[in-house]
Amino acid sequence: MSKILKYIERILQVLAVIGCIWTVVEYIQMHTYKTKLKNKADEYLDEELELEGNIGGPIAVYSPTLKEKEKRVAKIAIVTGIGAVVSLVLNLINRDY
Repeated sequence: MSKILKYIERILQVLAVIGCIWTVVEYIQMHTYKTKLKNKADEYLDEELELEGNIGGPIAVYSPTLKEKEKRVAKIAIVTGIGAVVSLVLNLINRDY
């Protein structure tokens, strides 16, 4: 039984590492998309408000696609975290003294 738990632990460790890499890639894609949206919004506001003078400030961007990307990153991070915790628990159970 201990050998089976060690195999499960190793599989979960590999999946946790893959999940971490996937989370980072998804976060970078989300951040890049958000930056592009902010740049587009900034250009649009510059064109529309150029006669008004210097009206500026931070730009908040909201998009259904951006919201979905944020949810996806959160879900992947949660699943990866759960896998890492389960792997840690299995490691504690399988310790050889």
